[in-house]
Amino acid sequence: MDLSFTVAKKHCSPQDIERLACAYLASTATVNFDAEKAAKEFGGGNAASFKRQIWVITKKIKDNKDDDTSSGDFGGGHHHEPPNMTPKAK
Repeated sequence: MDLSFTVAKKHCSPQDIERLACAYLASTATVNFDAEKAAKEFGGGNAASFKRQIWVITKKIKDNKDDDTSSGDFGGGHHHEPPNMTPKAK
């Protein structure tokens, strides 16, 4: 499946984008993404930098998962381990 963030921003509501993010974070298998394409569509940055930023975001979620779930704040019951981030092979 070849999806585009640029097209999604034009045709999807913020709630749709949020649902996509939730589905992505609920992924249980390795997620392969094209870091070059993602960086270009998100703002034209460097692919390695974009991948690093994604890693930092997923680490932040992992590091705070136990704190949020132990306090009883389950955010509507949607707490999932971030997926293994493996860039698509060229």
